[in-house]
This record gives sequence, structure tokens and C-alpha cells, in this order.
Amino acid sequence: AIMVLFLFVIMLLNLSEQDYVETPLSLKVKGGGLALLFLIGVLLVVTVRLPDLTPVTSAQAASVLEEGSNTAAVAERLYTQFLYPFELVSILLLAAIVGTVVLARKWKGKEGKGGHAQR
Repeated sequence: AIMVLFLFVIMLLNLSEQDYVETPLSLKVKGGGLALLFLIGVLLVVTVRLPDLTPVTSAQAASVLEEGSNTAAVAERLYTQFLYPFELVSILLLAAIVGTVVLARKWKGKEGKGGHAQR
């Protein structure tokens, strides 16, 4: 469902090749550095936490299956126990979509006359 939402936003923006702006090398280097820092952080977390994890036994797996592995059980937990994280993620996705639309309109507007977005 999230991928369909992103595809809808991309189609809504209707960007063409001429709408893209060349990114300066300094921004590419900064972005690459941030991506590298993020990757190192993920690797550190995985290497620190991975030895503490224990394999799931068949008894634990059976108890999880008995609790309910159907859609209704997942929905019940999602909308009761995990309501606030669910709403937080939905607000973050909405903010990302609004930000994408605003940035795309600014890029189109730079090529138009008077700084207004072209349509």
C-alpha cells in the first residue's frame, strides 16, 4: 500500500527529464557521507545486538501461531496496542509526501518566469 502511495505521488508530480536540476558535487559528497555514516551505524547495531539474539524454539513458534497469526489479530494489535506508533508513521509519510510535492513545485518554478511553478 505504501508503494502504491509513492507511485501515485510520483505520477501526480509529472516530472520530466528537463525538470531535474544538476546536483553540485559538494552535495553529492555530503549525501554520500551521511549514507556511509548511516550504514556504519546499522552495522554497529547489528554486530552488537546479533550475538544476544537466540533462535526461536518450536514451542515458542507454536505459541505464537496459537495466539493468532491472522489478519484480524494483527489489526487488533495494530489499532489498540500500537495505535500511537501507527499514527506517528502515518503522519511522517504524509509529511514526506507534502515535502516532495513542495520541492517538486520549487524545481519547476525555477525554470519558469517570475519564480512561479509551470503547469
